[in-house]
Amino acid sequence: MNSLTTTLLHKKSGLAFLMLLLLSACFLPKTVMADSSYSVNRYGELTTYSGSPNVTIRSNTSAISTSAFDKVKTSSFTVASGNQYYKSINGVLFNKSGTMLVRFPTERGGSYTIPSTVTKIAGSAFYRCNKLTKITMSNKVTTLDSYAFSECSKLETVTLSNAITELPYEAFSNDKNLKKVHMPSKLQKISELAFDDCFSLSSITIPSGVDTIESQAFSGCRSLTSVTLPDDLSDIEYAAFEDCYSLAKVSYGKNMTYIPSQCFANCEKLTTVTNIENVETINYEAFGSCKSLKNISLPKELESVSSYAFYGCGSIGKITIGKKVVHIDNTSFNGAGTSFQVAKENKKYSSADGLLLNKNGTKLIQVPKGTNGALTIPKGVTNINATALQYSNIKSVRIPEGVTKLSKWTFSHCKRLVNIALPASLKTFEAARTSPFDIESDNVKNIEVAADNPYFSVVNGALYNKNETKLLYFPPAKRGSFALSANCKNLNNQLKYNKLTSITIPASNPNFISSDGVLYDNRGKVMRCYPLKRSVYTIPKKVNNVDYLNKVRESCNIKSIKVAKANKTFTAKDGVLFKRASMTLLFYPPMKQGAYVIPDDTRHIDEEAFCATQITKLTISKNITRSAYTTYYLTDCKKLTEVTVKQGKLNSITLNFDGSKQLKKITLPSTIMTMKLRNLPKKVTIYGWDNTEAKKIAKKAKGSFVSLGTIPAQVSGIKAKKIIDTYELSWNKSSNVSGYQVYTKYETIANLSGADKTSCKIKDLRDNYDKIYVRAYITKGKQKIYGKAKAYYVK
Repeated sequence: MNSLTTTLLHKKSGLAFLMLLLLSACFLPKTVMADSSYSVNRYGELTTYSGSPNVTIRSNTSAISTSAFDKVKTSSFTVASGNQYYKSINGVLFNKSGTMLVRFPTERGGSYTIPSTVTKIAGSAFYRCNKLTKITMSNKVTTLDSYAFSECSKLETVTLSNAITELPYEAFSNDKNLKKVHMPSKLQKISELAFDDCFSLSSITIPSGVDTIESQAFSGCRSLTSVTLPDDLSDIEYAAFEDCYSLAKVSYGKNMTYIPSQCFANCEKLTTVTNIENVETINYEAFGSCKSLKNISLPKELESVSSYAFYGCGSIGKITIGKKVVHIDNTSFNGAGTSFQVAKENKKYSSADGLLLNKNGTKLIQVPKGTNGALTIPKGVTNINATALQYSNIKSVRIPEGVTKLSKWTFSHCKRLVNIALPASLKTFEAARTSPFDIESDNVKNIEVAADNPYFSVVNGALYNKNETKLLYFPPAKRGSFALSANCKNLNNQLKYNKLTSITIPASNPNFISSDGVLYDNRGKVMRCYPLKRSVYTIPKKVNNVDYLNKVRESCNIKSIKVAKANKTFTAKDGVLFKRASMTLLFYPPMKQGAYVIPDDTRHIDEEAFCATQITKLTISKNITRSAYTTYYLTDCKKLTEVTVKQGKLNSITLNFDGSKQLKKITLPSTIMTMKLRNLPKKVTIYGWDNTEAKKIAKKAKGSFVSLGTIPAQVSGIKAKKIIDTYELSWNKSSNVSGYQVYTKYETIANLSGADKTSCKIKDLRDNYDKIYVRAYITKGKQKIYGKAKAYYVK
């Protein structure tokens, strides 16, 4: 074979191989490119969509998730020609046969009549259709799925099919303008939250065939004025009509034997409830806080009244307890009624002088709210329920002889109570589980105890144990100066919420020292109690701990703090307290008025330094240094309108504004890359830099963003190399920058001037850091504008 023949064969072989390769490629499976705006899972279900508002359902889609379109406002639906499962009629999506309405465009407004072919409304079919005002359907519709019409904010009128037997979960919830609903004549069940927060629904006719109303079905229907429940009703669940503030009249289902928990709770205008003759049980908080309730007669068949059933029903007059009642919770009638009357035939309870007692009259169960002036407890009572006096209008009470045990909780929320007298028989006076500090009746001025009581004594109007070592109760209405007992060594938190200007103690007491009316430990170093009405405080030279002030800051009236010159722990500037060694701002006086600029020599701020203060504007200075996680609580600052963070050492900050609702403006520097602004009020304006988190935070808070400029882009190519005993961190050069900064969450490692300086040496990389950040900066005048940081993860 000659060379020419060989060459030709090689060319033919190469050509054959190329043809084979191309032919093979035609039969290889094609790679499907993922489309993030239209995601279909392996079952053919469209799970998420974020594309055009004019949606085209593709041929590969056989099902649609109810939440698929939550990220987009839809204008119309069309269906690809190859799809076997869906079709579109005038931009509305249906199944192929037209029997199910699948999705209605959220941006379509006005009224809509559902085609007569439809028998089912799919879940979320009209969800968040916020421009739709009226819906009409034919009687061929038999089924609604959950969320069918929920969160349609302008929907006013709905005509439902008479063939529907069940209103599903959250069918109309949060339809805030819904005013009129034609209810199906064959309806049997109203499901959980079906009409929750339908604020404008003023009337509703519940068909006679309804046998079930599930929990919170009408909760928050604040315009609903009257309700008639059908006699066929066999099951009603908790909170069905809770927070229906305008509900004035209720006709209950005659065959119902119970009223469920919180069924009518917070129905503030409810005055009349009828048709409860067969009710045997009234459950937890069934009528809680129905403060207008007057016309209600407890049924003769009633057997049990649960906790807080009539709590806060202050307008109820005489409460008559029938003969069949066998259980009344200790809190059933807290803050209710003018008097109690118990049927003589009742085997568990009795009444005397309008008070509710057990059958033999030895236990006081409840004092009605309407009891005024001095309370006379009947003779023979030896046991007082822990909540018996709560929410009553009594001004004074003398606990009768024979009572050996008493809870401080008994006197809670007695707003008019002034005087308490304790008997010689009393052995224990216990703190309440939920409130261990005081009686929570702010007007109590005097407490007395029988002179021959072997367990308690009173000194200067406060209650102690017999040997006066433990303060048990301090009347909160006491004013001025208060002198502790010479034997006292345990305050028991009783002075925590005082209204005093001075606290003193005899020199013979070995446990405390009083200096200028402030109480300290026996060494004079730790504050133990502060008279909260005092507005100016000078810290003595020995004191090194005033943490107590943070515990009482919300009740504290301090306007200014001074520090003795010889004090080695603290210093004060402009009436504000600092820790001397670290120059940490510890405590800003709660009643100090106006704007405040943190001094430049301050290095740290205690996280709660500004809580519950009267500050109006705060400027955080440039030399504040970041600790591991720099969080500042500017909570309950009722007058705070503006916060400015100066450009400086901080590169991360968290600010919490819970309860500071007057905040209008926040200014943030380019140096802060990581920021968390929590509980921002609406309409706040954030002044910050593009490419930082400031803009995103403003949008989330429904506020506005004002750009101060654009920061440099991130650096790239960060890497580290160990050279003998030193690490070298390097990165790619950035264009049009003035230099770089290298830092960790704790400190700055290096500031490098010049775009070409793209490396720095670090002595011990692994032992000290988990992440190192590098960012570029540009210089404009005297200001450095820092770019977005890039993290290098140390392994």
